[in-house]
Amino acid sequence: MPTLRQLLSLQFTYAVSGVLYNLGSLYALERDQPAWSVTDPVFGLVSMSVYGLLLTTAAYRDIRLYRGCMLLAVILMGYGGVATHLLNWPHLEGYQSVWTWLLAIVVNGYGLTLNVVAAIGRFQSGQGVSCSRFGQAACGRGLEPHTRENIHSGYRCRHPVLTRAP
Repeated sequence: MPTLRQLLSLQFTYAVSGVLYNLGSLYALERDQPAWSVTDPVFGLVSMSVYGLLLTTAAYRDIRLYRGCMLLAVILMGYGGVATHLLNWPHLEGYQSVWTWLLAIVVNGYGLTLNVVAAIGRFQSGQGVSCSRFGQAACGRGLEPHTRENIHSGYRCRHPVLTRAP
């Protein structure tokens, strides 16, 4: 299970990939070539920028807000980013090539997978960790995370040690 930091890093790579894809499509249009996909590249750029802003909700440590935003991203980008492209399979004339069609599905499928992981909470947030013997209080819930291993009365805690900040 990834940590929140790892998940956010992967989601950031999705946002950057989406921006680059839409910039490539915009560049193709400016050179009088077909767009890379049926999605308007300016709309795609705005969508990916808003998505990037939604990722910042995790920085405020409001995990419920972050998960809610990722649920919204699953719904909107799952339909607009994956389903729309899949439904265009028999009509690929809106795409520059079968490869740009496939790339749109791969990039958005990657993002959709990450957003589902975030929305259902399958990540370690560092909040509310518990010790195998003493529960959450034994690990020092709410204190600053520390990386060394914690030992409680002979029982080894498998979570990050939480100690008071200096």
